[in-house]
Amino acid sequence: MPTYALWTQLLNIFLLISILVILVWVFYKIKKIHIASYKILNDASKARRESAAIFTQLQSLSGLEKMLDLSWPLPLMRGWAGSPDLLLTIADTVLSHKPTTVVECSSGVSTLVIARCLQINGAGHLYSLEHEDKYVQKTIQMLEKHNVENWASVLHSKLKKYESGELWYDDSVMPEDLESIEMLVVDGPPHNIAPLARLPAFERLLPKMAEKVIVILDDAAREAETEIVKQWLNIEPSFKSTYLNHEKGCVILERGHI
Repeated sequence: MPTYALWTQLLNIFLLISILVILVWVFYKIKKIHIASYKILNDASKARRESAAIFTQLQSLSGLEKMLDLSWPLPLMRGWAGSPDLLLTIADTVLSHKPTTVVECSSGVSTLVIARCLQINGAGHLYSLEHEDKYVQKTIQMLEKHNVENWASVLHSKLKKYESGELWYDDSVMPEDLESIEMLVVDGPPHNIAPLARLPAFERLLPKMAEKVIVILDDAAREAETEIVKQWLNIEPSFKSTYLNHEKGCVILERGHI
């Protein structure tokens, strides 16, 4: 084979290899750009969702503050506290349905909101079951600061293991002459004490409920709360269930209301 033909063949092979290397590099860069673009789009979508969620909470907070017309600002509402959208729903329910006997599982900012709404209504009383003494005291102080302490009783109710094996509030601390419950807010006990920590609320308090009653369950976006609602409706199918797409999810169960 002539020398020039050999060199030509070697040159062609070199060019083919170079082209393949360039193509591999180009495809690698295109893949990197595609991944980066997808991440940018995903981050942008996440940022839009977070912005919308923040706007919803700010809008709910603004509406709540106008509705309550308190002399002092509302306490912080992050972490364990009820979100502004939930508290706005609770306030609207109390003001529109005007329950006279309200029971709450847990206490906190929601206690203040309910007590203030009862004060605005000019009738009713709230009984909050709280298993931690420090939160009992903090909530009482908050109620006194806002001058609504006469509209709510924060009851120190330690968690008790019942014959069924379930751990729940010792509801014997509630008044014996308690009138029929017209509204129940379930935001406790904490979910980490048991797989379905809030399930006993229905079984324990259903006999004390009025024929016309509203039950509000927070954290309904969690699987445990979804199962709890399912079991509650099995216990008493006469309740109508409505899911609200709040920050943490919320379910409203109603009986006797149009």
